[in-house]
Amino acid sequence: MTTVADAQALVAAIGGAALATLPASHLSNVEAPDRFSDAVASFLLA
Repeated sequence: MTTVADAQALVAAIGGAALATLPASHLSNVEAPDRFSDAVASFLLA
């Protein structure tokens, strides 16, 4: 499992990386569909 702290360390180490945290556990696309879609769209359009 990747914790938020682990993800933050990865973002700091990877140039141009971004972190999106969602109010969800395992099924982000079901638990927070709008925020999930926004994050995916931002990634794909970057």
